[in-house]
Amino acid sequence: MSARDRRSSAGFVLMSVLLLAVLIVSLTMGHARHALVAADATHATLRAQAAEHAADSGFAWAKQSLFSTGASTARLSLGDDSIDVSLTDSGTNLHSVLVTASGHGFSQQISGVVETYRTLTDELPGLTTSARRDVNVSPLVIDVTGSKTYANTELTGILYLHYGATLTLRNVILTGCIVSQPALSGAAWTPAQRTSISIDGGLLIEPGPTLPGCSLIAPDAAVTGTGNDRVQIHGVIVARNLTLPGRGALHAQVAVTEPLALGALIDQPMSGRAPRTWPDELDTGGSGVRRVAFPSATSSDEEQQAIQDFTFPARH
Repeated sequence: MSARDRRSSAGFVLMSVLLLAVLIVSLTMGHARHALVAADATHATLRAQAAEHAADSGFAWAKQSLFSTGASTARLSLGDDSIDVSLTDSGTNLHSVLVTASGHGFSQQISGVVETYRTLTDELPGLTTSARRDVNVSPLVIDVTGSKTYANTELTGILYLHYGATLTLRNVILTGCIVSQPALSGAAWTPAQRTSISIDGGLLIEPGPTLPGCSLIAPDAAVTGTGNDRVQIHGVIVARNLTLPGRGALHAQVAVTEPLALGALIDQPMSGRAPRTWPDELDTGGSGVRRVAFPSATSSDEEQQAIQDFTFPARH
């Protein structure tokens, strides 16, 4: 093999290594872009730049394709080259991912682990099938029909709001969750079937064992404070709207259809600082990536020598 051929082969090895890294690490992508700009603007360089641009979004596209369709493989074609991604379940919120880049008779692979967390789609989260079953068989269900007021009391279990129910809570401690009939049925509901909750005075909700992590799951409910509301709610809230002009704290995620209206003295500790896991009892209809971890790759002696020996053509 001539020196020119060895340099050409070495250059392809280098480009293959860089292109694969481009799929995963944005920092390496910047380095690859710098190297490409430093080279001649030949047809091969322009094609490599186009491939790099496609690869920039290729991995994100493959990830989204895998999670949204439930498939285990995805392919992105780049002209004569291709990128294949396969996904396998590796435990709770963990998936193993294998990325293979192929072209010109060469192939490179990299593997890693993707950790996911639950995110929202365009709909409010709802109770999973198993969570609805747990509520239905729970011996601690308190039925609420028509208009009902609880004052100066402690309650344990599931406050179950039937269609059209109106609930007033005044100085109440609840160990459990408030659930509306639309949330439990999972079916569509009409405006006439909406429920409403009025908070007048103190309210403390600590999630119970039936729906851990959930305090109020009522996608149809209008939840309103009177201005005298003092709340400490430690589980997820799902409602049509939430208006709390009083004071207190909401310690978990809030998902509402209408704009959230909280007074200046209502705190949301840790809100917005980092993704938080939704309770397993809720189906959020989507997944997001928390982080992607790839073990450091060990290149062969031939690849290391090729990288060391390769020099870009001089600029003219």
